[in-house]
Amino acid sequence: MAGEFPDRYRGLDLEEGGQVPALYFAAQTVPAKGAIVLLSDAGQGAASEFAQGLGRRLSDSGWAVVSLGLETPASGLERLLEEPGKAPGGADPAKSGKESVMIDVMKGKSPDDAVAAYRTRVLQALTAALTFASDEGYSRPVLVGVGYGAGHVLEQAVAQPGTSTLVWVAPDFYPADASVLPETLSGAGGLSVLELSPGERMDEARRRSVAVRKSGFPGYSLQPVAMASPPGEASAHAVANRILAWLAKQNP
Repeated sequence: MAGEFPDRYRGLDLEEGGQVPALYFAAQTVPAKGAIVLLSDAGQGAASEFAQGLGRRLSDSGWAVVSLGLETPASGLERLLEEPGKAPGGADPAKSGKESVMIDVMKGKSPDDAVAAYRTRVLQALTAALTFASDEGYSRPVLVGVGYGAGHVLEQAVAQPGTSTLVWVAPDFYPADASVLPETLSGAGGLSVLELSPGERMDEARRRSVAVRKSGFPGYSLQPVAMASPPGEASAHAVANRILAWLAKQNP
């Protein structure tokens, strides 16, 4: 990626050593409006067509963008994440008959440790991106999560207070996260969340919206957007316009 995007590529330092690749889209207006940390869906890199299209559109409108990819979970880990259970930090052990297979896939880690290690790696990448944004002069970047990235940006916002604005694009949530989503949001005072969902997923999105509002969380907004599933470059313009309009209302 460094060779393909020499001007945009950034190697972000992780807290425990090593680096995570990112693309940086500098704001194209003076003064800049702020910074956005974008986490793509699982398996989608920092330079996916959607991430690039979104980054260019947002940067042209005055927002700096730090784009990250989301590592695809290994098959055994993915099965663990797809199982119903407790929220992060208190996951139930894997079902009998599957545990030995999953432990083998995760190279000796227990199921709980494997899930925690994966989530921690993602949070470290997000922290590195937030640190980079801070070094560039932005104190409260907006977090945007695509697909399964939505759950991770919420976890980051809860774990590291200071982020007040989240955007979910065609979000997916693992069962353990979905089961406690209203409670998680209701405990995150001061947070504002915009969910952008394609039309074919609006029934699920509306059920989530009702559950969130019943929990007493006031800062949630749901909007339908015409986009492909998964979103590609053709969807980036419409999604960016919705994000820009919403952010303008958050920071008039």
